[in-house]
Amino acid sequence: MLHTEFLLNQRPGVTNARGAKEWLREQPVTDARAAHHAVAGLLAELEDSTLPALDRLEILETLRGHFTEIDRAYGGRYVAKPLPLGPTERNAFAHAKHLWLRLESAYWHCANAALSGDAAMQPHLALCLARAAGLVCVSIAGHVRAGQAIDQSAFDSLQNYFELAQDSRVLTATVADSLHPKRGTNVAAIYRRALLIRQGAGAAAAGRERECVIELAEAWEGKTTMAWRSAGKGAPIMSDLPPVAEGSGRQCVKVITAGRWTHMLDVTLVSRSLRRRMHKLALGAKPDELRLPASFHHAGADDLLKRLHSAWCEESNGRAHTRLLARPQAGAGNRIALAHAVTDFSVLYRMVTGEAFLAEEQKDPLMSRRHAEEIFMFQHAAQAKNDALGEAVARQFEEWELQDESASGFRLRRVAAGARLRRGQLTTLRLGAGGAVLLAEIRWLTEPETSLERSAPGLDAPGAVEAGLQILHGKLSGIALRATGINAQGGRQFQPAFMLRVGVAGESGFRVVAPVGWFKPRRVVEAREGDKSYRMMFEKLLQRGVDFEVVEAYMTN
Repeated sequence: MLHTEFLLNQRPGVTNARGAKEWLREQPVTDARAAHHAVAGLLAELEDSTLPALDRLEILETLRGHFTEIDRAYGGRYVAKPLPLGPTERNAFAHAKHLWLRLESAYWHCANAALSGDAAMQPHLALCLARAAGLVCVSIAGHVRAGQAIDQSAFDSLQNYFELAQDSRVLTATVADSLHPKRGTNVAAIYRRALLIRQGAGAAAAGRERECVIELAEAWEGKTTMAWRSAGKGAPIMSDLPPVAEGSGRQCVKVITAGRWTHMLDVTLVSRSLRRRMHKLALGAKPDELRLPASFHHAGADDLLKRLHSAWCEESNGRAHTRLLARPQAGAGNRIALAHAVTDFSVLYRMVTGEAFLAEEQKDPLMSRRHAEEIFMFQHAAQAKNDALGEAVARQFEEWELQDESASGFRLRRVAAGARLRRGQLTTLRLGAGGAVLLAEIRWLTEPETSLERSAPGLDAPGAVEAGLQILHGKLSGIALRATGINAQGGRQFQPAFMLRVGVAGESGFRVVAPVGWFKPRRVVEAREGDKSYRMMFEKLLQRGVDFEVVEAYMTN
C-alpha cells in the first residue's frame, strides 16, 4: 500500500511534449502495475497544474500510445476472470476506471478551453471532443472485458459530447487516430462504435470473443449511420429513420435505446459484410482470409459471426422466444446448484435426485465378510455419514431471484455473496419450493455496477451477479457412468451424470450430460439408473461447455 501511495503521489514535473518523452524513457516496461500508477500520478499533476491548454494537449497526445499500452497490460489483472471479481481484481478494475476518468477529464479540459474562446485551441476542438468521447468508449469496452454492467451515465456523457460537437459543427470532422495511422474517426463514429459494443456484448461472453466484438466495432464504425430522437416519444416512425444510401437496397435498421435517446442505427453495410463472411466460411475459407481483426483468427469464428449478426442486425436481437416477467410465486428464493470442480457433478446430482451420490464401494453388492459385518454393526453410523455428506453438498445450493423467463431460459440475479462463476458452466435450477428441477448452461454473466455513494447498504455489494441460463431440454434423471473395456481395468468407480430423454426425429432420444472429457466416438460406457444397469454407445457430441458435454447416445449390448 505504501509503495502504491508513493507512485500515485509522484509529481514528475512534465511541462511540455519534450519533457513527456524524457519521462517516458524512465518508465518500467515490464511492471504494468507500477507503470499504471505512474501514469495516474502524471495525470494528477496535470489536473493541479496551470499549464496552457495547448501544452497539456501536446503532452496527452505524446503519451497516448503509452497510456493505451499500459492500460491493455494492466487489464490482465481483471479481464476474463470468474464473476464476481475477487478483492484484488476489483481493486485493479477500480484503478483502471479512475485512469479512464482522469484521461477523459484531461481532454475535456482542453476542449473546454476551445469552447471558452482560447484561440490556440479552437482548431483542435474536434480532436479534443473525439478523444474525450473515445475515452468514454474505452470505459464501456473495459466494462465489457471485465464482465461488468455498463454504467448508463457513460451514454449520458457520450450524448453531451455528441451535442457539443453538433452545436460546434465538428460532429463529423475527421481527426487522425494516432493508434491507427491509416484510420480516421470522429465524434459521431465513436458514438456508433459504443452502441455496437453495447449490443454485441451479450453475443460474446468469453474473454477472447469480447475482444473480437470490440475490435470489429472499432473497425466497422464507419459502415454505420444513425438518426435519433428522445427516448420518451414512443416507437420511431419511417420519417425518423436515417436516409437510405444509394444502391444499398433493403435498409437494415437496429433500434437501440441508451441514455436519453432512442437510436436508429443503420447497419445495412454491417449486415452485408457479416453475411458475406459467413458465406465464405461455409465454403471452406479460413478466418485469416476474411479481412477481420487478428482476434478472429481462431476456430469458432463462424459461430461468433452468426451471433453478432443476430445481435447487431436482427430485430429483438434475434430471440426465438420472448422473455416474460417472472411469475410472482416464482420470483424469489429459487435454488440453484453449482459444480465447483470440473469433474464433480455430485452437487448437481443431489439437486436433481434429492439424494447424495454414493461412491461405488458403498453400492457394490460383492463385498468381503468383514466389510459386511462392519456395515451390519455400524449401520447407523454409516447412515449418519451419508446424511452428513448430503448436508455438506446441500450447503452449496444458492438462493437466486428469478428476473424473467422464456421458453428457452431464465435471467436470474444473486444479491448475496456466493460462488464465482464462468460462462459455459453447468447448473441445475429448482423453480420454487418443491418445483421442477431443470438442467441449464450459463450463457452470459454480468456483475452489476457497484458504487457505495449511489447504492443502499448491501445493494450490489461484491458478490452480486446476474446470469442468463439456457435450458437443456428433455426429461431429466440422474445416472451414474463407468468406463468399460481395457481402459476400465482396476475397478474404476461410477461417476455422476445425467440423462435427458427427448423426442426428436432422426435422433436416438437419449442425451447424456457427462463431465468434460468423457466423449469419444463409438465409446461404450456402463450406465446405472437406480437399480437398473445397461450399456450405452456415444454417437456424437452435441454441445460442450467448460465443465460438461452433451452426447447423443444409443442403447447397446
